[in-house]
Amino acid sequence: MRFLSVRFFVFLVVVAGLGFAAWSLAVRLPYSPWYIARWEEVGEGLQRMEFVSEDDVNVLLYAFNPEAFTFRVENSLDPERVKAWAGKIHGEQLTINGFYFLEDNTPAGLLITDGEAIQQQEFDFDKSGIIRLDPDFDIVDTGLETFSTRGVIEAGQSYPFLFNEGESAVKEDSGLAARRTFIGTDEAGQVYVGVVWRDDVSLFELVTVLKEIDISWYDVMNLDGGPSTGLVVETEGFVEALDSAAPVPNVIVIQPRSTTP
Repeated sequence: MRFLSVRFFVFLVVVAGLGFAAWSLAVRLPYSPWYIARWEEVGEGLQRMEFVSEDDVNVLLYAFNPEAFTFRVENSLDPERVKAWAGKIHGEQLTINGFYFLEDNTPAGLLITDGEAIQQQEFDFDKSGIIRLDPDFDIVDTGLETFSTRGVIEAGQSYPFLFNEGESAVKEDSGLAARRTFIGTDEAGQVYVGVVWRDDVSLFELVTVLKEIDISWYDVMNLDGGPSTGLVVETEGFVEALDSAAPVPNVIVIQPRSTTP
């Protein structure tokens, strides 16, 4: 009888262990690289996914249809952290750090907001791209295509491409690691905003991680990262705030068309 009790106890331990293993595979454990990442709805038309790569790099992604949202730049010579920027903006929003800037907080490249060029200085067009926010979201490879400012309301220049027309655009590893912010599209035209906020990675490593995600990347552009990297999302019933380590003079603000003031 005692022998049977021991066998029954061992049986329960084994069953419990198998049950936990199955649960672990189905439900993400924090910072574990072997879970199945899933999209979750966190706002009307706004989806969120947290992905952990095989090398334990954490990437936070938001995805949405650009036709349902507005895009704009908020710019000031008095920089603030991303969370402070977001606190000044009315309504539901996704706010991220924006474009490169100089020591005097002026844009380092071409920046257009409210239809006016804030900065005429430009990066080399063959080594950069233009993120057109309004009208119509688009990423323009200025090394291959002429960009006209006519009719452009909101846009900024950045570099480098992470993906260009579906192909990886970072061919070598510089070894320079930092936090990262990026924006891009897939082959269907859906827009993605992403940050690597908890880890420092090179651009080559970032591209390698993005390839692990089940997304058909098309055009993806790097934004000003490092201590500038920050993201704040505020929707009905959901808030996420990953503040920048340093103040930034410009941010990109994305809002649902139905709630934009």
